[in-house]
Amino acid sequence: MTRTLLLAAAVLLAAAGCRTPRQRLADLRVDLQAREEALYGRYGGGTVANQAAAAAAGASDGMLGDAARAAARGLRDADMSVFKLACRTVGGGSGLPAAPGPRAFLANPENRDACARLVQMDQEIRLLEAEVQKSESSAR
Repeated sequence: MTRTLLLAAAVLLAAAGCRTPRQRLADLRVDLQAREEALYGRYGGGTVANQAAAAAAGASDGMLGDAARAAARGLRDADMSVFKLACRTVGGGSGLPAAPGPRAFLANPENRDACARLVQMDQEIRLLEAEVQKSESSAR
């Protein structure tokens, strides 16, 4: 029984190690996005955008409804961009942002550590992108 478990674990580890740089890059990008979304959710981000989306959902169809939905998406995108920038700044070792919302959230060491991990993942992505580009260039 133990031997079977060890063999199964060895097969899983070998399979995980056989992923191409492009596959690892895709996995890392998905993981990064999921972590950003989770951290943004813990921050409570998108509150105004969510309220705008709810109002847009009640808007009539047609151009007015389309405009309201587009505005709600734009608000969320802008809010998340500001949050990502603040998180990357703090995660990279710089001081806390001036905005009071992100400042209070990022003052928490657990949240700062999560942002530092996002910065580390950004660096890993850049390295993998260079590796993929190099391997594709040499394959031509």
